[in-house]
Amino acid sequence: MSEHIGSRIYELRSYYGIGQKELAEGICTQGNISHIEKGNQLPNSDILFQIAKKLGVGVQYFFEDYEAPRNNYIEDTCEMIRHYLHKHEYERAYSIINTELKNPLFRRADLKKFLLWQKSVCHFHLFSKEEAIDLLEVAIDIKIGHSRALSMLDIELFTSSAIMLTDLGQYKQATLKYNTAIKKFKKHPHSNYGNIKIPIRILYNSSINFYRDNDFINSYERANQGIKLCLENDSLYLLGELYYQAGISSFKTGGKDYLSLIESSLWLLKKKESSHVEYINEKYNYYKSLDPQVNSIEV
Repeated sequence: MSEHIGSRIYELRSYYGIGQKELAEGICTQGNISHIEKGNQLPNSDILFQIAKKLGVGVQYFFEDYEAPRNNYIEDTCEMIRHYLHKHEYERAYSIINTELKNPLFRRADLKKFLLWQKSVCHFHLFSKEEAIDLLEVAIDIKIGHSRALSMLDIELFTSSAIMLTDLGQYKQATLKYNTAIKKFKKHPHSNYGNIKIPIRILYNSSINFYRDNDFINSYERANQGIKLCLENDSLYLLGELYYQAGISSFKTGGKDYLSLIESSLWLLKKKESSHVEYINEKYNYYKSLDPQVNSIEV
């Protein structure tokens, strides 16, 4: 126990660039800190409390491997990374990720897995796409809890890997990843509660993958599965995009419902002021011009 506590104090002190003398000030002697870090001395509760306070963690951090200290910092950092990725500011996100990978506060398996996942996304856009996929595989291999345990994070990693493979034109490999993600989600103990965005996102991107592989029947089927899931759960998440995907897939298969599907897409995307409205409206007018006999409502 003394070695464990000592090593965790050393890790945090080193990360923040605090010397032993500075940490000891007002608490104990520098020699005490040296002995504690080496595991030769077990600090009493008062000293440990003061060390924890100076290092910005709770006392439980030194005893519990799976406790997430400074949750606000961790949550804020993860949210900042997501924000920069959403804004396509990959350089800024990449810099933060590389810094936090050295931070002992992110030692927990799920946090390290998250950082490597986000790093692979940045790497995909900034450097080598193939290396990004390899990095994502490293993240996937990190086990959270029992080796048989399934996590939503794992499912999202499989989805990201599939999206990357689609971008590289490796459609068959991407399909395998999407199918794995769908199977894992169905097996997840919480698949019926919340997290509805995850399967919707899988179905939407899987539909795109099939479409690019010229498999328009499966593209249409996956898009319709996504639409059904949205409607059953009163979710608007990607619903407009799914209607559009179903519409263009229907057109390719000679279906009769493609105009009504794209109309639904336009209506929903206009409501949320999507940047894709102008493009989809042009596509709608093009499809409509191919069949002037179709009586359609104005959008």
